Amino acid sequence: MRDECSKQILLAECPSFTSSGFDNDIELYISLVNDKKYAMAKSLYDRKLSVRYPDEKCRIRIIRYYRKKDPRFRGIYIDAVQDLLDRVILSVKKLIDYISSLFEGNAANPYELLKNIDKALQLIPSDRKASEKFIKKLLRYAVLLNYKTEEFSKAADILGRYFDNTLFVKKKRVLPVKTEKIKEMKHEESGKPNKVTIDLDAVVFSDHDISMICIPDSIVKRTYKALAYCRLYWKQVFNQDFEKKIFLYSRKYNTPHHRIFSIVRSGRVKKHSDDVILLELYSLISRGYRYSVQEDLLMQKIWRKIKPADPALLRKRAIPASKNKSAVNNTVTVELKNSAVKTPVKEKKLKKDPGKRFRKHKVRITDIHKQSLRKKLDLLSFREVFDAHAVFAALLPVYVEKYLVKHRKKGCGNDPYVLKGAQHIIQNYIMNNYNSIMYDWNCSVEKQEVSNIGFLVSEIDTIVALCLEEVRMRRMSA
Repeated sequence: MRDECSKQILLAECPSFTSSGFDNDIELYISLVNDKKYAMAKSLYDRKLSVRYPDEKCRIRIIRYYRKKDPRFRGIYIDAVQDLLDRVILSVKKLIDYISSLFEGNAANPYELLKNIDKALQLIPSDRKASEKFIKKLLRYAVLLNYKTEEFSKAADILGRYFDNTLFVKKKRVLPVKTEKIKEMKHEESGKPNKVTIDLDAVVFSDHDISMICIPDSIVKRTYKALAYCRLYWKQVFNQDFEKKIFLYSRKYNTPHHRIFSIVRSGRVKKHSDDVILLELYSLISRGYRYSVQEDLLMQKIWRKIKPADPALLRKRAIPASKNKSAVNNTVTVELKNSAVKTPVKEKKLKKDPGKRFRKHKVRITDIHKQSLRKKLDLLSFREVFDAHAVFAALLPVYVEKYLVKHRKKGCGNDPYVLKGAQHIIQNYIMNNYNSIMYDWNCSVEKQEVSNIGFLVSEIDTIVALCLEEVRMRRMSA
């Protein structure tokens, strides 16, 4: 055996070892075999003995020599335990190296800090109490081995205060004090180690971030709030960057947004039904919740209309299987710079108009020589006198709403929440393609979502054109 420090690590990692260095699991395995408890013996052999002693020949000899009380047992067993100790210490050092490297240097950026914390949490137990215990154990190992004690103590401090919610704080405003008191305070704090803290007041959220985190203030009813949050976070549950933003936003403003996001994420990961997720959200928002069949049915009815479409299902629907195999290899027309390029292939004669059957599969691509929306608005802007981008952003919701009111499906009702949902989808699609020269609305997920809600929006060029025309009129009068 090595020194006392290494021995303590081995005893902590392998509780079956005695203080003298003997592995009790060897004796337990032999007793189970003698008692003919072969299932339990096999389980012990596979889970523990095979892992501790990976060399099969050595493992068999250790068990055989111990059972026969062969004097050769001591020599081969000491070598095996020495190898086990080396592997344990090497793995401990690698783990200390990796976690320490995550928190080296300046930790002022909260997003980078959270990203590194997530990386560290992937290597430790998921349970909070177990994680705290594991970090303390690793810190004790670093001290025993005298290996990167300062570096790992900093990492352990950050992780420990992340668990007890003291890492992200709002720093108090310091009133002006006399220079003598400042010197005294600095002298008192000089002996204390510097702790990494993130000032939440310094974290700034853009308007786009807030629109992704918060629902409009006009939504007041609890049922609609639950639906709005569920739809807003539905596609973001696997977005780690968004999760960090919503975590910091909730901590800074003391809001339940991160708890709401956690409910949606947990429900989707565990594959809960949609109504269970909605009920959990409703109970969190309403606090003193009492189950109501009417509210439940209303939420389920609206959710079926506004639920974000699954891109995988849309891809399957985009090219449906043809009933006639001869129609699969038909002509595909691509409109590109006012010229049609056709790829003729073998085709059987179809009755009447053969193009009518495949007209819905025609792919329309915007002219690549056209300018992007940003470029058009840049040309309309004039220094500081007229900002075409701001005017367009203000006009877009108005024209989208007017267009949707005229293109509502029959029998879909006049629910304002559904209208706002469709308006939000189209606005986001247009702004997401702000810099794009080429986009395809007809094959987009957003078009299917708007259709599921209850609106027939075959194209969005009209909306953009009307908005641009209004911007031009205002530019002339500016």
